[in-house]
Amino acid sequence: MTFNHSHTGWTSRRAAVRNRSMGLSASAAAACCIACACTATPSQIEILSFKQIEEPVRYAETFERSHYCRDAHGNWLIVMEIPPVWVEGDASKAPSGLSSANQSGWTSQLVHVEVFWVPYPGRTHAESTQTNAAITYHLVTPGGVVTYEGAGFVYFRPPKPGKPIVGRIESGSLLRAADVSESADLFGPCRLRGMFTAIEDRRAVFGAINEIKRTRARAPVSGPAAADTTLASGAKD
Repeated sequence: MTFNHSHTGWTSRRAAVRNRSMGLSASAAAACCIACACTATPSQIEILSFKQIEEPVRYAETFERSHYCRDAHGNWLIVMEIPPVWVEGDASKAPSGLSSANQSGWTSQLVHVEVFWVPYPGRTHAESTQTNAAITYHLVTPGGVVTYEGAGFVYFRPPKPGKPIVGRIESGSLLRAADVSESADLFGPCRLRGMFTAIEDRRAVFGAINEIKRTRARAPVSGPAAADTTLASGAKD
């Protein structure tokens, strides 16, 4: 069963083990686009949540804009963004004792990937089980910022100056950040994979990174309201 929720735009479906092919098809599509130098590849991620170990839940999201640049150390920085959107809450739907749930406020999402090295075909031995990147995923809700951190393997062909990057996140393992409360943990331990097309724009990259740092610094500590606001329409079988 699928659903769209106004606060995050997530699409969710129950993920039985036999449905793992969904992620493989996304990876195959990314590989095809890389081989064809297709610049129309959407920036998408897929999260496999193990918060319910017996019945993992799969989420998917498409990002409106993606940018990249290289930092002073030569690392590749990639950001995928869903710009801030104001949502109107409905206090009547708040669970008993959680008056701040379903509150009005700004929502946005940001995936920040820092790639330390890129495999070169024929010269670098690499497998998708390796890690070459740090991955951070931020979900900004009216109740606070929920952040996940981890590492994964990211593949792309370094582009010519000024050209977009078309690549894929082969695998990523994430956990909630240390400053996110257990009650606000939306996904539990989770896996992330996806694809992206990123345009070179150093100002946009550092602008997005600095903005999420400021948002986290001034946001309330993520608590039950953030989790309930985000997952109020969770999928039910």
